Amino acid sequence: MDRGEVDFINLTKDTITRFEDGIQLDELPKTFQHAMDFACRLGVRYIWIDSLCILQDSQRDWLYQSAQMDQVYNNSLCNISATAASNSSKGLYVDRGSKQQWVGEVALNTKGVPGQPPPPPVPEPEPKDKISMQNDVTNSSRLEQSRQARTADALGVVPKYTIMNLEFWETTVDQAPVNRRGWVLQERLIAPRVLHFCHEYVRIRSYFVD
Repeated sequence: MDRGEVDFINLTKDTITRFEDGIQLDELPKTFQHAMDFACRLGVRYIWIDSLCILQDSQRDWLYQSAQMDQVYNNSLCNISATAASNSSKGLYVDRGSKQQWVGEVALNTKGVPGQPPPPPVPEPEPKDKISMQNDVTNSSRLEQSRQARTADALGVVPKYTIMNLEFWETTVDQAPVNRRGWVLQERLIAPRVLHFCHEYVRIRSYFVD
């Protein structure tokens, strides 16, 4: 975490004894407090914060710990990213407009437009005897879909489509303050998943499927 213009207590040779005895949560910057609060909500007992886990005035400790970062991030549950924060005093949680949406639904009449998609398939109820009734159910399903498509067309039903602002990731994550820092690159690439706390939403990117 880049401290930016903010000065806060961190792990040094002078403070290590105090850290071992325990420090008050309100002594830490808001982003650290929020991160620990969120970790507790996830049921996670341990959290890694560089400035609290690496001796900031020891080159030897920095060299040793920085060589272990791949294990720290790779074996983590997730990486908590204060993506919208310019420094550690801003926190994770921000107010947002409840009416602002990145995904919406619109009704669009595509009748007569060349290349329009076929009507969506209609879910079928589970047959009592899947083996003996498989062919009959398949044929019945096709007939029912065709019937519903003709009925919808006759009634002038307008299909609904989901629209999405595809620029949201670039504007709220890739171009966010936190991702302009070189140290953050390894967090994004090595951690199995990253929770991005942005201005309007919390976004997650996973790099593997459990």
